[in-house]
Amino acid sequence: MNPIKDFSIPFVGLKPGKHIFNYEVKDSFFEYFQYSPVKKGNLTVEVEFDKQQENRFMLYMHFSGWVELICDRCNEPYQQEINADNKEIVKLGGSEEESDDDIMVLPKTAFEINIAELLYEFIIINCPMFPLHPLDEKGKPDCGKEMEELLKKLNIENPEKELKDPRWDILKNIK
Repeated sequence: MNPIKDFSIPFVGLKPGKHIFNYEVKDSFFEYFQYSPVKKGNLTVEVEFDKQQENRFMLYMHFSGWVELICDRCNEPYQQEINADNKEIVKLGGSEEESDDDIMVLPKTAFEINIAELLYEFIIINCPMFPLHPLDEKGKPDCGKEMEELLKKLNIENPEKELKDPRWDILKNIK
């Protein structure tokens, strides 16, 4: 079964104006994207499909929910909240190679648009580049106690403390 087939909008029979579509993005959605950094999630997506003309559409998307990411600090999974809005312009005519970051171009013969890859891209864009557990009351990432102890032991808690390596001292004298 193809988990992304449910994310198609057949626009040929739609009248001009705004139409609302609601989608649930679950784990099976992320499994379809083979190298996805996200494997689990639970998001609701509301898509407002605005058919302005026979060959031009606007997609307004609102995402809310969470995805599971791996913390870069402790390598443990955590839930990252996502609450974001995005929009996309869709135009009929021409070839898909003419698409760019601002306008998605579909061939004139298209009768529906599958927005699964578009949703996936927007979800990934709204994930932090360096995922960390949410901050605790002290303003530090809330990694587990075992990891905190290990990080303190390895002196990673205070990276401003310089670790001394005598091999580099020799290079300082080469001026």
